[in-house]
Amino acid sequence: MAKNLWGDLSSLNVDRRTPKMVLQEQAQVLAEATKGLLVGFVSESAVGPLFGYDLKVVVPALNNYTLTILRMVHPLEFYPVHVTASRTPVDQTCQNEAELEAVIGSVLSSDQVRVDLSRLMSQVA
Repeated sequence: MAKNLWGDLSSLNVDRRTPKMVLQEQAQVLAEATKGLLVGFVSESAVGPLFGYDLKVVVPALNNYTLTILRMVHPLEFYPVHVTASRTPVDQTCQNEAELEAVIGSVLSSDQVRVDLSRLMSQVA
């Protein structure tokens, strides 16, 4: 066995709520709120030195039709997070979790996103 030059890693703090977790929670909320008619999905990508995530709405009953709601990118340090949305005019940088939740909330509860969700649900009702 190789000698451990890393030291004791068991005390590393991995309990912090990440921006990705915020999106994943909202993806789950969508599926629960629509009884599975619409399912939230978070896709991941690397954007150079940044972590990138897209929050998408998937409609299983429509051959997994997918609509991207928002995109965010952040450095290894989590913040700042840059959030953009294609369906609503959002292009904002968040310095902390509270700001991130506020921006995500404004996108998800926007009139345009609500209309989009309504139209998707009408297709499978």
